[in-house]
Amino acid sequence: MPEPGVGYRALLRRGQFRALWLAGGATLAVVPVLLVVLVWTATQAFPGLSGGARENAVALSLALLGLSATIPTLLAAIVSGTLADRWRRLHLLRLVNGIEFVALLGVLADLVERPTASVHLPATGVTLPLYLVLLFPAWSVVSASATLLRPALNASLPRVVSPSELGTANGAVYAFGLGLSVVGALAVPLLLSGFGPLEAIAVPLGFLALAQAALLSVTVPLDLGRGSPAHRFSHDLLEGYRYLVRRPGLLTITIAALATNALASLAFVELGLYATVVLGVGQPIYLGALYAGASVGAAVGTLAVAKLPFEPRAGQYLAVLGVLQGLAVVLLSVLHWYPAALADLFLYGVVPGMSTTVFFALLQATVRNDMLGRVLAADEVGSYSLVPVGQYLGGTVTLFVGVSDTFLISGVGIAAAGVALAATPSVRRLGFTPARAPEPEPPGDAAAREVAAALGSAPK
Repeated sequence: MPEPGVGYRALLRRGQFRALWLAGGATLAVVPVLLVVLVWTATQAFPGLSGGARENAVALSLALLGLSATIPTLLAAIVSGTLADRWRRLHLLRLVNGIEFVALLGVLADLVERPTASVHLPATGVTLPLYLVLLFPAWSVVSASATLLRPALNASLPRVVSPSELGTANGAVYAFGLGLSVVGALAVPLLLSGFGPLEAIAVPLGFLALAQAALLSVTVPLDLGRGSPAHRFSHDLLEGYRYLVRRPGLLTITIAALATNALASLAFVELGLYATVVLGVGQPIYLGALYAGASVGAAVGTLAVAKLPFEPRAGQYLAVLGVLQGLAVVLLSVLHWYPAALADLFLYGVVPGMSTTVFFALLQATVRNDMLGRVLAADEVGSYSLVPVGQYLGGTVTLFVGVSDTFLISGVGIAAAGVALAATPSVRRLGFTPARAPEPEPPGDAAAREVAAALGSAPK
């Protein structure tokens, strides 16, 4: 449990944590808000088609959207942790944020100009508008940039908070990011309907501008302040994977996350079709509300779990949460009433909100900070490398079995992964005691005094 008296307000009074809180939350909100724009654009890209022909074209477009990011996202995940542990994390965060900003400008230019030429996809019988095709590479850059940023951000938190505050700190960052996601997911559809893409894309662009301003205000080192790396890049890159292999509990969770995230993306890449075909809603605000409902649930989950004594039994929490996540998706497959689906998506969001906070706190408290980025990235490669593939398969599966059965297959598979975690002894033993967790390594010299001041204690 967090130390008595250490809560969200106390953390946010610290300037350096507040800067990371702003930057982390703002950057986390960009991808889900942009996804609302891209998904709705794909669902509305075929006004001349109807019935099954339209559903097939939309399903294929959404699948290609996910597939377009596969290789860039995977490559980014492979190197992201090593970059976070070898480069100055603050410099890396600022650079990646800038790249993502430029990619979003590309999305904006495409949607404003909206080139109307057609692109025929061989062996599919489907013709896509050029403006939709041009969104694919821009989306891949945004997705890869977000992947590069996450390990550096998550590895930076232990540099400004103590181990006993990690649950609260992670909850604050992710709840803020999810809160912005809710605002964006509701605002973007209204802007698309009432104005146009210029105003809609201004929302995620504003988030990135806020993040960059916050990162420019960070003055303490977010890494160990060491000199030149002692090993080759390839040696450091592999170290994160070696760490996971030597710890069967964490390795099992990574493998389960691989299945869970791929199966979740299998269903949720088709959320636009689920809203229009199964729930029968035809306005973008309804789709935005579904995304917002899941984000609100995740924000509630990430804040609530920080108040629970999850630390000694982190592995057991992750197993139970996995089963609950699968059951929530199964329920979506049988719901055809919009208010019920919205409520279920809220409950679905609570679960990954909790599990994300538990898992990051577990790694941040038990892994040396000088290799934390690599361990986080190694987990991310395992956990997220198949997400774009899952998105592509989601379109393919939907073509054969329909939207509802795609959600059913996804939910049953996710629940099975949770059962597998619960049956694994090394996972059930995972946990840590905050009071005994290793303190962040002191960076040395004058930097030690700056970090100590940010933590509110004198240097040891």
